Amino acid sequence: MIEAKYIPTPYSPEGRIATKLRVLGCAESNFAKLCAGIIGKTKLNEALTDSRRSLDNPTAESLFDRIEQMESLQAAVAVDGVQVPIDWARIEAVSTALSVRLANQIELKSGNHELEFIANTVTKRVTS
Repeated sequence: MIEAKYIPTPYSPEGRIATKLRVLGCAESNFAKLCAGIIGKTKLNEALTDSRRSLDNPTAESLFDRIEQMESLQAAVAVDGVQVPIDWARIEAVSTALSVRLANQIELKSGNHELEFIANTVTKRVTS
């Protein structure tokens, strides 16, 4: 007997996360590594592949925050309006870029521009 593959409903948190990851071109395994501290790889995989498992709201919101940061990073590496693919498997480079960009956003709100150059530099290092 062939078991049917579970596909989360499009409007569920799990379905929305799966869709956003497909649009970004980010494998679930890479996303799990980028979300270390938010959710474990096994728990994320189960939520996205098993109808009996689902994400609790605080975890889902944290994952959506991370995806929003990833979408912002993707937009930032565009060249002349053309998207340049990010190599999401480069976990260290992507994690560094996400962290520095977040710190830079916080600093910019207080009028501090000290991290701007570093944020721009690490952003450029995430493309293939």
